[in-house]
Amino acid sequence: MLSNNLISRLLLTSDNFFTWVSIMESEIDIIGALDLTLGTDQQSREIQETLNCKAYDLIIQCLNEENISFVSSMLSEDNKQNGQALWNMLKEKYISNEISSQALAFTKFSQVKFTTTLDFIQEIRAMVSKMRLVGFKLEESALSIMVLRKLPSELDSFV
Repeated sequence: MLSNNLISRLLLTSDNFFTWVSIMESEIDIIGALDLTLGTDQQSREIQETLNCKAYDLIIQCLNEENISFVSSMLSEDNKQNGQALWNMLKEKYISNEISSQALAFTKFSQVKFTTTLDFIQEIRAMVSKMRLVGFKLEESALSIMVLRKLPSELDSFV
């Protein structure tokens, strides 16, 4: 069972899907249900049903109130206790290759401002990950130039 500290750290919010999904994949793998959740499992029907319920329970425990409401309203009766259906629904909500999602990810990247070095690096990494996850293609050299242009002018001598 997950500790209370881990559960609160793992709660999915509208701002942390990309961090949350990495941690959740690890947690779901620990209970032996990752392949099933991702749709690549070849086990017996009975084992699949058991693992599917376990995955569902684990994922639900790690959703904030907003996402629980979303799941309650969107998940069909046929998919209650279905970890794979829940996982796919959350992925669809937070990851989309549509142009609007790509534009939003790029806009958020463009809005990153340099504050402190550590914060800047963390924000840039998060935004680059988000752009890649929604299918936004950008050459590494162009990305590097865009990041360097965000640095304050007093760092020009280091660049």
